[in-house]
Amino acid sequence: MAATLTAIQDQVRELAREGDLDLTLAVNLALVNRTYRTMAAMHKWPELRRVTAFAATTTAGTSAYTFPTSVKYTDITGIEMEDPEDDLKYKIIPFSQSELDWNAAGLDDDQFPRVVMMQHDGTNLQTAFRPAPDVTALAIRAIGYIEPTALTVGGSTTIWYSATADDVLAYFIAASFQAQKNDMAHAQFLLARASTLISPLIGREVTPAELKEKGLLNA
Repeated sequence: MAATLTAIQDQVRELAREGDLDLTLAVNLALVNRTYRTMAAMHKWPELRRVTAFAATTTAGTSAYTFPTSVKYTDITGIEMEDPEDDLKYKIIPFSQSELDWNAAGLDDDQFPRVVMMQHDGTNLQTAFRPAPDVTALAIRAIGYIEPTALTVGGSTTIWYSATADDVLAYFIAASFQAQKNDMAHAQFLLARASTLISPLIGREVTPAELKEKGLLNA
């Protein structure tokens, strides 16, 4: 439960049988954070779900708005906007299912948007609405799952609510270090133990083979 990198390091040293292993070294931090991101991408962890307000509110007739940059989303599951016709309650605007649908929505007069599309203007990631909103000062929010903040120093903490999730991360990291040493038997033992621990956390069976396919022995 929100273990520090130092605490994870203590576990990894024991599991990998490396008493002087320093996870704060740059080369080791790179492996740690790749492993951390891989684990985060395996499941829709509640700890990683975020609702983030856009910096700008709507301007009547303006279709595209800069997407929030305060966090990095890996899975945008919804975009919502205040509905001026319903006491400014937030309403989810569905993503366009095709370019044909997107084109057709752009032919409508300005009104409360019917569909939304993510795009990039060459500088910023944007959320575009069609039709463009016809009301100014409506708040917009993004919903989805974010990339965990990188662990950078010994005092950096993981995002996990469950202490078991921190144990899994330690097993993953230790397995990768053992693979680097070419001790594949011990690496696979650690990965098998990790698969047993993570399966109930994410509500499905996770096999060592799946973990290897995700690159957890060569993170």
